[in-house]
Amino acid sequence: MPSPRKPHSLSNDPAHLDQQYVWHPFTQMRDWLKEEPIVIRAGRGAVLTDHRGRRYLDANASIWTNLHGHNHPQINRAIEGQLKRISHSSALGLANEPAAQLAEQLVKRVSLARSPQPSRPTTTPLAPRRRQPVLKKVFFSDDGSTAMEAALKLHHQFIHRTRPQTTARYLSLENSYHGDTVGAMSLSHSPLFHKPFQTIRFSVDRVMAPYCYRCPFNRAQPSRGDARHYRQCQWECVDQIEQTVLRAKTRKKPFTAFIIEPLIQGAAGMIAHPRGYLARAEAILRRHGIQIIADEVLTGFGRTGSLIAAHQEGVQPDFLALAKGLTGGYLPMAATLTTQKVFDSFLGPYDSFRTFFHGHSFTGNQLGSAAALANLRILGTKQSLARRTKLEAWFEQALEPLWRLPLVGDIRRVGLVAGIELVQDRPTRSPFPLKNQVGIRVCQAMARRGVLTRSIGNVITILLIYTMTRKQVNRITQTLADAIEEVSSRPPGAEDS
Repeated sequence: MPSPRKPHSLSNDPAHLDQQYVWHPFTQMRDWLKEEPIVIRAGRGAVLTDHRGRRYLDANASIWTNLHGHNHPQINRAIEGQLKRISHSSALGLANEPAAQLAEQLVKRVSLARSPQPSRPTTTPLAPRRRQPVLKKVFFSDDGSTAMEAALKLHHQFIHRTRPQTTARYLSLENSYHGDTVGAMSLSHSPLFHKPFQTIRFSVDRVMAPYCYRCPFNRAQPSRGDARHYRQCQWECVDQIEQTVLRAKTRKKPFTAFIIEPLIQGAAGMIAHPRGYLARAEAILRRHGIQIIADEVLTGFGRTGSLIAAHQEGVQPDFLALAKGLTGGYLPMAATLTTQKVFDSFLGPYDSFRTFFHGHSFTGNQLGSAAALANLRILGTKQSLARRTKLEAWFEQALEPLWRLPLVGDIRRVGLVAGIELVQDRPTRSPFPLKNQVGIRVCQAMARRGVLTRSIGNVITILLIYTMTRKQVNRITQTLADAIEEVSSRPPGAEDS
């Protein structure tokens, strides 16, 4: 094992202190200790500055959280104003003004009837729609994992109380990722992240993901274009849902909830769903009385072209998990929204113990709520909507030249999110072995050129900050192209210049 890099400066150097004491998430620390890390000291707009004064474009939106840029004056003022009053008080037995106002705003804005027109067209329903759920209650927590954990527990107790002869059972998509708490891990099917914890997870059934590029039912040959657009299939991925649901009913073990990231599965490798998939799936689920838990931790707040991604398919879930962009990327905060019917199932005398026994010390935190309210005000302006629409067009155009690169197998863009999948051989879609670290090496080459992002295996992820300029968007994709060409010319293990 190689020795950790020797510090070349004083012991108070932040890079040295980090390597001496900090354990990073989703990071192979053996590799981390080999080179000096980038230590971020400041940020403004879409630009980050490290402790040595080097500047970088934030092409990862600070792990998918930042919406309007760093140091946004309106969000700064909202936090500063709240800080002069109080930063935090308990939500256990007490209420606070900004959290109550935020809950009201969320309920109003996630109404399917009031959802603003998305920048991409909605899908026309295939059959008469049943009455959609109305989300009226908000449970606050801290991050995406806890928002999903709350949704899981709420659904579990709701089923227990309203259908006492039924056991709550869950169905989710292959490769799905819904968080790292035990319940959220159980809802996931991501071997890369959760295999080490298999023995502490409970069993959840899975169904194939609509991964058009690698779908066994897609008869189309690989082409230089998004596989969703040239696919040739009969919606077998949707048929698989109905077949799985019917088999469970036959065994007298029916599913009670279906869990999905609408439109695009983030940590699965930015698997973008073909248009119409969610609407078709919902028709089946509603017909069988199965509730929908929508994980919009990534997809919400304009990332995919509308405030709530599911609304682009005319779908309103029974449980909605929000986080990441909720505060504009400023503070950790999350929310789980559900219906009055679910809420009412928890009402009763004190000694009935129908209380929702779940909570967090910083639930409904005032600083987070103030930031979130400012974020929603910005998102709701005509200027912000127009800006995001224009940014989508720039992004689509900037990604187009990447198709000429032999290593690029698929480019999947939904709104302001994109995944660029790298392959050894385009005609066969042959993937690179993960041990080659191709995605990581491309991101390292981008960082040397002043653009920061992360890979998921062989998929390079790009998430735009809503205030980026066209020049910045073009720089990101050109830097990515240069980095791919650099890595393609160097075999694994070759020393970087």
